[in-house]
Amino acid sequence: RTHLYETSGFDYDWFLKYNIYTLERAIACSERKSDGAVEKIVCVIDFGQYSNKVRMPMKLAKEQLICLRDHYPERLEKTFLVDAPFVFRAFWNIVYPFIDKDTKEKIVFVKGDEEKEKVMGKYMSKDQCMPFFHPKGEMKNDLNMKEYLYDVPFDFTFEDYC
Repeated sequence: RTHLYETSGFDYDWFLKYNIYTLERAIACSERKSDGAVEKIVCVIDFGQYSNKVRMPMKLAKEQLICLRDHYPERLEKTFLVDAPFVFRAFWNIVYPFIDKDTKEKIVFVKGDEEKEKVMGKYMSKDQCMPFFHPKGEMKNDLNMKEYLYDVPFDFTFEDYC
């Protein structure tokens, strides 16, 4: 089955490198803002626009997970799966008994604005969130990629710099 990633000139290597770069910047920003006290990260995967046509290829998802496991052990505080389709929850319920306790506690399914505010609000303040992450999210700036990549210091967020 062909999907968008394969037909649109999608570059797997660039995608992996971009995600690693973004992760490294997030770590650097957290460490700078907390004077080194915060070393953990929160990962948010938004399935709001998910469909089979735009799903990530399993090969790419597997490579990202291997990279996180091998190069960023114990950096993950929580992973929020936002508005995940039913099939993800069904799969989670099947594999759940086979996953170690620490990993289970790090993965949280969140659905709807009320849960986003209640559950994710413990880990991210509304001034750090776009409105689609947190119903009262205050970040409104559109990201200018050229400025973000070339002008913003590595350990600053786009919002910190603007």
